[in-house]
Amino acid sequence: MKQPIVLWLDGDYRRKQHSKSPGVRRVRSFGFPIGRTPPLLLAGMLLAMMLLAGMGCTMVPQGWLPLDGEISDDKSAEASRLTGVGVESEGLVLGESEGAGLSATQLLSFVAAQLAEQRSATARREIHGYPEVAWQLLRGPVPATNATALRAIAAAHDAQCIHPSAAGWQALLEDRQQRPLPYQRYAQRRVAFLETLRQGFPGQALETHPLPPATDGLPAVMAIDAWQLTGTALLLDGRPAQAADALEQGVRVAANKYPYYQAHLRLQWSEALRGAGRIDQADTAWRDAVSVAQTGLRADPPLLDPNYWQQVAYHRPVDQPWPESLVQTLAQRAARYGVMADTERSSSGAASGDVSVERYLWACMGQWWLERGEPQAALVAWRRAAGFTVDPLDQQRLELAQAKALMALEQPAAATTLLVAISDSTDRPIQADALATLGSLRLASGSTKQGYHLLSRALTETDSTDWPGRARAEADFGLAHLLVGDQSAGLDWLRRAQSRFESDGAHDDLIQSLENELAYAQQTNSKDRVRTLEQRIEHLQR
Repeated sequence: MKQPIVLWLDGDYRRKQHSKSPGVRRVRSFGFPIGRTPPLLLAGMLLAMMLLAGMGCTMVPQGWLPLDGEISDDKSAEASRLTGVGVESEGLVLGESEGAGLSATQLLSFVAAQLAEQRSATARREIHGYPEVAWQLLRGPVPATNATALRAIAAAHDAQCIHPSAAGWQALLEDRQQRPLPYQRYAQRRVAFLETLRQGFPGQALETHPLPPATDGLPAVMAIDAWQLTGTALLLDGRPAQAADALEQGVRVAANKYPYYQAHLRLQWSEALRGAGRIDQADTAWRDAVSVAQTGLRADPPLLDPNYWQQVAYHRPVDQPWPESLVQTLAQRAARYGVMADTERSSSGAASGDVSVERYLWACMGQWWLERGEPQAALVAWRRAAGFTVDPLDQQRLELAQAKALMALEQPAAATTLLVAISDSTDRPIQADALATLGSLRLASGSTKQGYHLLSRALTETDSTDWPGRARAEADFGLAHLLVGDQSAGLDWLRRAQSRFESDGAHDDLIQSLENELAYAQQTNSKDRVRTLEQRIEHLQR
């Protein structure tokens, strides 16, 4: 079946939609939901353009439009602004998290679907994108189906979050097959414990359904689970000192070999210690939690859990500075994402204890949330980062990021308002990125001429300019050329973008671009090219 062409609408956003049906394949798009009109319309437009081109009628736009003319048909931009987005009141309080935008059941179904189509690499990247969801799935009730997918999740999660010398979830799954009864007893008690906890009776849960971690010689990952749940119940029951003792036991089990779990437990332990009045110990526990989690940011691939770092920010003691090494790491990442300039950090004079350094954390979290398909959380994070930022160019970078989140939230008018304002920036990369994003947005809405010209201005008038989303803009410009019947230039731009994706290690972006080229090759009946592209895509997905 021919695949629709999909645009990179925002330059940085991997749109994710996870079907609850394990047999439904998910297709990526960048800014518009899968299956909505723009990508499907674009495929039909491509076919129509090719038919016209075959009759000698090419539709290359003539002349240049002023910027106002390029967006003139978007009448609702001014009226929409940022209304209805909820960016001013994110609804979060200390110790609260919005949670992941993907459920454990959805992750399991998606991985099962990918494995069924022999796309293990795609499945693995998805698992690594949601470490907390994988942890939730593995420590919960045993799924009745998709055993193969569960084993794949265990393997990927072990590789990402557990030291190679430690027994992880793969070992647990094997042990559970050999001796199921201890695991069944623990699972039954755990279900009853959590149900009582959800009903608002933590004391009763602790008395009637205790979770002793040493029972029946359960492995360390289950002991960590038991201590963490026990500590949570004790906190909810108003016993912070006992909660601190329980969480300390969990920290000891997790130390060294289970860094991801250790970071979570240390952060919760710091709150229990604070509630018990042990302030110095609480501060130390918070610093240790940050230190342990920071190692994940430097891993390859990095371990990115924005919900965890949100909790770190909310629970930071007011008199505790951010570690300088963490500030440097986040500043470099924010610059790489294009949402902040790393050079501004050294000239700002802000100390690590200054709240303004949090702009790097919130800027990065916005990117992580957007890449996970959670644009509302991304928008909130970037608005918060902007509140800590005084540099005008960094403000523009963050506004550009917010526009991309608004596009993902299907608010193109509000996004357009921001993009138009940024498009006259004195900073060439910012200006080019804004023009390219506008161009992709107009192209996807069916305004081919406007989109073509905006992308051309971004990529050809500023040819020496580079920015983080340039490769995706080049991919969209290639599609724009195909839409107007210029096959040679279109394929040239597509392959230029693919070369950038490959050198950057952007596997998902590369696959999407190759699938776009494959759709075009299928429509033009280029059989040799179809086979070559299918083989290359298959290789990247395995």
